[in-house]
Amino acid sequence: MTDEKFEQILKQALTPQNYDSELKIRKRVRMHDMKKLTKKAIAVAACAVVCLSGYYTLGHFNVENKNGELDVSYKNESDAFVVKVYAAELTADNSIPIKISEDMPIGYVMGAAETKDSMYYCINLPLSCEGENIKKITYSINKGCFQIVEPADSTYLIDYAEHIGDDINFGQCGGHDSEQLDASSSSEDKVLYLDSFTVDYCKQRGDDFWINIGNVVPNMQEVINLMWYSDGSPENHEKAENMLLSDVEITVTITFEDGTQSAKVIGLESKVVDAEQMDVEVKDGTERIAVITLKEL
Repeated sequence: MTDEKFEQILKQALTPQNYDSELKIRKRVRMHDMKKLTKKAIAVAACAVVCLSGYYTLGHFNVENKNGELDVSYKNESDAFVVKVYAAELTADNSIPIKISEDMPIGYVMGAAETKDSMYYCINLPLSCEGENIKKITYSINKGCFQIVEPADSTYLIDYAEHIGDDINFGQCGGHDSEQLDASSSSEDKVLYLDSFTVDYCKQRGDDFWINIGNVVPNMQEVINLMWYSDGSPENHEKAENMLLSDVEITVTITFEDGTQSAKVIGLESKVVDAEQMDVEVKDGTERIAVITLKEL
């Protein structure tokens, strides 16, 4: 087969079919430059594109035909998937509150631990991921551990690493009381403490599956003083919560169907906001409150 024939096959395979895309043009390759490719390289490229059945992703770069040119877009890790809190996309510039309504039964709890000068917290993580060709999602944490609350016969977790330590007395977010279990429930909830866990992309969340993080942190007397022995201002609560949570990092690692991976790191930040921005009942004419938010680092 001649070089011209291979070029014709490649060009036909790369002709766009009006699929929606979010390709970024990073590098242009003119058609005449393709002559430098060997017959073998051209054949492999053409075959790979055809086998994708309309998808433009080749590994982690994309191609698009524009005005007789091939636009090659190398996909950045940050473009490969998005992390969402509820329905909102999480970015470095868009931190999202964990608890957005007073009526929500889940948010976070924190308080002074039994151990002197220690603080505990348990925070619900309403996270999910979106992207193309994703197989599974792995969450890991650098401080404290995850608390998973789920039915005893649950099948959400496909892999996990158990947490070993005595820093798990931090309460619980989520779960069913025994009175809440209906007749169809085959078992009560179980609680797991994990350093990392993996879920299937198609089964990330559920009404009976709670993902929390928690820890018991020593040497937090200054935080205790700011939260309970100061003037109670939202600014002091913001400062105290940031001292408690500022070094917590949650790594979200995506594994694609082809085995490649991409990751984002999520942090926590307390922010003072206008109370009217939140669906939260306030007392004594309070106009500003401190809320814990998630953000991309």
